Amino acid sequence: MPTLKELYGLRAACVSGDATVGGIAELAGMDYYTDESFTGSFDTNLTGKALLTVGLLNEQNYDWVVMHVKGTDLAGHDNIPIVKKEIIEKIDTAIGIILQKIDLNSCYITITADHSTSCEARDHIGDGVPTIIAGGDVRQDCVTSAGESQFMAGSLNNLTANDIFMLQMDLIGFTDKVGS
Repeated sequence: MPTLKELYGLRAACVSGDATVGGIAELAGMDYYTDESFTGSFDTNLTGKALLTVGLLNEQNYDWVVMHVKGTDLAGHDNIPIVKKEIIEKIDTAIGIILQKIDLNSCYITITADHSTSCEARDHIGDGVPTIIAGGDVRQDCVTSAGESQFMAGSLNNLTANDIFMLQMDLIGFTDKVGS
C-alpha cells in the first residue's frame, strides 16, 4: 500500500490509545504517538492528546495530525447515552485547548467520525456523520450551532470519508488543483 508520504508528500502523525488505529496509521505511513494514559476507552487522557496534537503541529511541523477518540463509539455500542454525552463534552474541552494553541489562519482543524454509532441500535448506523472544518479561508455555510440535525443542513452533509480527506488535502495544498 502506498503511504501518505508517497501519495501526497504529506508528513502525517496519529495520536491514539487504540492499537488497531495505531497499526492502520503506521500502515499508511503516519508516525504513531501514544502514551499509557491514552486508552481506547472512556478514561483516555483527552487533555494529553490535545496538547500532544498541538505540539506535533506547532513544534514538530507535521502537515496533518489525526487525534483519535474511541469512547463515543464504545458508549454507543454499550447503550450508555449519558457516558456518550460526557465524552462529547470532554472532546469539546479538548478542542477548546487545541483552538487556544493554534492559529486558524495558518492551520485547519477537522472534527469528524468514521461512522455513527447509535445507543439505541448499539451498532454502527448509516446516519450522516457530523463534520466541522475550520480555518482562515474555509468557506462558511449556514450552520451556526453543533448537533446532528443542524449538521444535516450543512455543506458537508453526505460527503464520504474520502471526500473529507481530499477536501483537507486540498485546503493544506497537498493535491493538484482540479478544474480551471
